[in-house]
Amino acid sequence: MASFELYYDEEDDSFEVTFAEFDSNFARTLVLNDNIVIHTDMGFTTVWGISFYEYAGLLQVSETHLDGLRALAPEQYARVQTLIEKPPVSFFLHLLYPDEYRAFVKTPTLSQLIKGE
Repeated sequence: MASFELYYDEEDDSFEVTFAEFDSNFARTLVLNDNIVIHTDMGFTTVWGISFYEYAGLLQVSETHLDGLRALAPEQYARVQTLIEKPPVSFFLHLLYPDEYRAFVKTPTLSQLIKGE
């Protein structure tokens, strides 16, 4: 992984991860659910960042539903699924049952992020 920025706000319990700088004119914000948002390009080919709200709560549950993906066309969902299943998003989110839009929020180690493994 090239560079990244992590920011956690304890008061709001929000966790922001930025993987690359991006131009907001060419970005798309994709709401996965009320607590998880990814920032991607218009064609769903790369992810520039991911935001978690109520992060501590997400870490305490065994799964979360990504109902925001249900509105996507099948080909769009396939592209987003590919983005979620590969680094850097896969360090933070694991699709448990893709057809049911269920996932698990993970906490990578700093070593995993730096090595990209």
